[in-house]
Amino acid sequence: YQKRKLAMRRRYDEAVAMLQKQEHQQAARAFEEIAQEVPTGYLELAQRRADARAGIKQQGAEALNLAQSAEKAGDFAAAIDAYQRAHALDPAIRVDGPLQRIEEQKIGRGRKRCDEGKVAFSYGENGAAIAAFHDVIELLPPSDPCHTLARDRLKQLGK
Repeated sequence: YQKRKLAMRRRYDEAVAMLQKQEHQQAARAFEEIAQEVPTGYLELAQRRADARAGIKQQGAEALNLAQSAEKAGDFAAAIDAYQRAHALDPAIRVDGPLQRIEEQKIGRGRKRCDEGKVAFSYGENGAAIAAFHDVIELLPPSDPCHTLARDRLKQLGK
């Protein structure tokens, strides 16, 4: 009994340490596991679990702010990652709208860069054409006709 009691206390202390290091997800998991094995009212378990959940929600809000900043800066990949992370941390954060908006922005920017690449290619401005077509490949889905055109033009330009 004493060994089990000490082992449980060690697990609890490790979870508290995770919480103090702001490793909220790991701490929440550890506290949930502990809660299944100890009686109600064990030490400050209920408060620690609440603290871990609040920390996860705060991290979700921070990820949402980061996503919005990245989207405004036009860093679509970082914005998508941050929106997905925010939703994973806090499922109450809705990201379908922002993710759809980013996809629409990517398509709009990709088509604009496609037009710019076509013009640069027709004028023999290979450097500008290559840069534009690389952007097209990054921004547009493979099903878009301009994506195929960009791949073909890059092959013609040896890039």
